[in-house]
Amino acid sequence: MTVKSLRKQLAAAIAMTLVATVALGSSTYAWFVSNNQVTATTASISAQSNAPFLVISNEAIAATTTDTSVTTEEEDAVLFPVQMIAAATDASAFTWQSAYATASNVATEKTTTRFTVQAADEEKYYLKQTFHIGTNGTTEGQFKNLRVSGVTVTPGAAANNTIAQALRIMVVCGEEVAIYDQSGTLITQYTDTAGAQNITGLTAAAARSANGVSTTAAYLTLESDVFPATSGQISDKTVDVYLYYDGAVAVVTTDDIDDLGSVKVTLTFTADDAAAPTN
Repeated sequence: MTVKSLRKQLAAAIAMTLVATVALGSSTYAWFVSNNQVTATTASISAQSNAPFLVISNEAIAATTTDTSVTTEEEDAVLFPVQMIAAATDASAFTWQSAYATASNVATEKTTTRFTVQAADEEKYYLKQTFHIGTNGTTEGQFKNLRVSGVTVTPGAAANNTIAQALRIMVVCGEEVAIYDQSGTLITQYTDTAGAQNITGLTAAAARSANGVSTTAAYLTLESDVFPATSGQISDKTVDVYLYYDGAVAVVTTDDIDDLGSVKVTLTFTADDAAAPTN
């Protein structure tokens, strides 16, 4: 092979190498225009409470109501013994009856002495106080299952002070009516000359659950009643409390009247968060 021929073959080889280099260089450049990262900016967020706040007042609840406990401003009352024997279906009227004892040292009812207290005289037999329970609209969330969760009776300083045993506390909210004794036990009967009689119109105790905890109570709101109806609004449940003495309780006798003493009652109300699961 001549020198001239070798030069031609080498030139051809160099040319092929340059073509391959250009082709390889063109493929490599494509990697530099791809992308594996993106950026996003979120909208701003703020926090709010979904925990409703239960408040109580002697007056209608407003946005400025923040009290969680109140004391009524009623004057102390001196009452005759009485029994509530029937509540109307709408809880707007009650039948109150009283009677006389067979002797001054016993609480046994004397036959034919029982009478129905007239409306004009009822304030001599019970003390009625009204409270408003609900939310002031400053927080989100709703409540359900309003109930009495505690009864505390504080006796006065009298020597005997057994009057607390005869105390009855009737709590009314709409059509719901529940009566408690001084220990917080539900009362469903009264006693007359015929013995124990059922009090009509009372709310039956029922079991309801929230957050996996089952509670049995005479609820003051229906199971379907969620308040406020719209979250973040003002709600107001009117609760009337009647305090009276049951004359059929054995410790209440005429001979002991000077030593019966006086009492003060504290009621605790509880409601469940409406968002709490019921199972």
